[in-house]
Amino acid sequence: MKKHVLYLLIFGLFVFSRCSMQPAKPEITIFAAASLTEAFNFLTLGFSGQHPEITVSISYSGSQTLRTQILEGAQADVFASANLKHMDDLIAARLVEPDHSQVFVTNQIVVVLPADNPADVRTLESLATPGLKLVMAAPEVPVGSYSLDVLSALNGLYDPTYQARVLANLVSSEENVKQVIAKVQLGEVDAGMVYRSDAVAAPELIVLPIPEEYNITAEYAIAPLTAAPHPDLAEAFLEYVLSSKGQAILERWGFTPVRP
Repeated sequence: MKKHVLYLLIFGLFVFSRCSMQPAKPEITIFAAASLTEAFNFLTLGFSGQHPEITVSISYSGSQTLRTQILEGAQADVFASANLKHMDDLIAARLVEPDHSQVFVTNQIVVVLPADNPADVRTLESLATPGLKLVMAAPEVPVGSYSLDVLSALNGLYDPTYQARVLANLVSSEENVKQVIAKVQLGEVDAGMVYRSDAVAAPELIVLPIPEEYNITAEYAIAPLTAAPHPDLAEAFLEYVLSSKGQAILERWGFTPVRP
C-alpha cells in the first residue's frame, strides 16, 4: 500500500513537472475604444482560430483614457482609437510610428431611445423639447466631440439656437459610449447620442438616424506601438483586422469598412 502511494506521488510530480515545462502561449495586448467591444470580441475569435498559439487580451475604454494610460507607461501591442486625434498624440510622443497608423473603419452618430420611448420622441427636433433628459459622452471623448459637431450642423436644419436648446436638456456626460448606452437601456434618460455600431449592438433600442448631410464620418485608427512587447503578433493582428474576414466582421457590427 505504501509503495502504491509512493508510486502515485512520483507519477504526479512527474506529470506536474512536465506541465510546468510547457512554454506559455505568447500574449498580445490590445487597447481598443469602447465602441469596438462587440466587433473586437468577434474579431478575436476569428484571429484566435487562425492563430491558436496566441493568447489575446483586450482592454476597452474611452480612447482618451487609453491614450493617457499609454502616455503614462502602460504596455500594449496595439492601439485602436475612435478618432485620429488620440492616435496623433501618441505619434507626437513617438509612441507610434507615423507610417504605421492607418484608418481601418468609419462610423457615424445616431440618436437612441428607450424601447418604450417615454418622452414620445419622434424627430431630432424633439431633442430640444424642454424637460427632455439627454445623455451624451463628455466632449473629450471622441463620440462626445462628434455629437457636438452633429448638433452644431443641425442648427442649419432647424435654427441657430437648436444646439443650445438641446444641450440645455443634457443631464449626464459619460466617460465612454457604453455608459451612454447603459443609461438609455436602463430608462434613466429619454435619449442618447451614440455611434451607429452601438445601436446595432443594442437592437432593443429605438434608433433615430441623422441625415447624411448633417452627420459626421468618424475615422477609426489602428497601429502597433513602437514599444510593443510582441511586434510580430501586433502585425499579425493588424493584418487580420484589415483582411476581408476582419472587415466583414466589423461591417456586421455597424461599421463601414475601408476595404469592402
